[in-house]
Amino acid sequence: MSTLMSGVACVLYDTGKFMRNNRSILEVWSRRFCADKNEYRRLNEVKWRMGDAHHTFTKIAVIRDPIARFISFFSNKCIFEAQKYPERKQCYNCQGNVTCFLEKQYTRFVQHSSDGYSRLRPSYEDKHAAPLSWNCEFKNYLNEYKIVKLAVDPKDRKNGLDNLMNVLKESNVPNSTLTYIEKSALEGETQHATYDSDAHDVVKKQIETDKTIREWLKRIYYLDFVIFDFDRTLIDS
Repeated sequence: MSTLMSGVACVLYDTGKFMRNNRSILEVWSRRFCADKNEYRRLNEVKWRMGDAHHTFTKIAVIRDPIARFISFFSNKCIFEAQKYPERKQCYNCQGNVTCFLEKQYTRFVQHSSDGYSRLRPSYEDKHAAPLSWNCEFKNYLNEYKIVKLAVDPKDRKNGLDNLMNVLKESNVPNSTLTYIEKSALEGETQHATYDSDAHDVVKKQIETDKTIREWLKRIYYLDFVIFDFDRTLIDS
């Protein structure tokens, strides 16, 4: 999801240069065209860069269902990458065990939330698995964001993209650019997409059949479901 949206933001940042260089909004994250050009870690940095114009800019947060997001993360980072780079002992060296990972990750999140800005530095796993509501400075600015829910699976992506296109259109993005973004997003996928992989199906099945796994997920992501109004049927079952 971050790969796709960084590509969209890059098209908007310099459409002409992006097109002339024949770049793709779905290109590999490590080789993204706008790396460090239009990317900031804090909203205050954006305000400083934009000056008085920051009073009129539109804040858009593109999010996805917490469970679908977890499945994608776990399949990519805790199975594919963990097998490719075993020396990293990624995902707490749980070797693809979902329960093992969730138990350890929950403990870390409790430490983060209890200590606030403590000496516990966010790990690779923390950054990818953290609740949606811990991102984007939602604590202070949630009401200022236009929230777009977007599915990664191309079969389900169209509705979310329509909503995103409407938001961009309201911000006076040219129709030709909107057409390019929508066409590119619907026709392709990022290199590390997992929705059609065996690993994705296995993890999804485990969540659906294992109540203990669902309980851990509920402990971590419950407020995401509440704050962003996602269907809680699965985690409540």
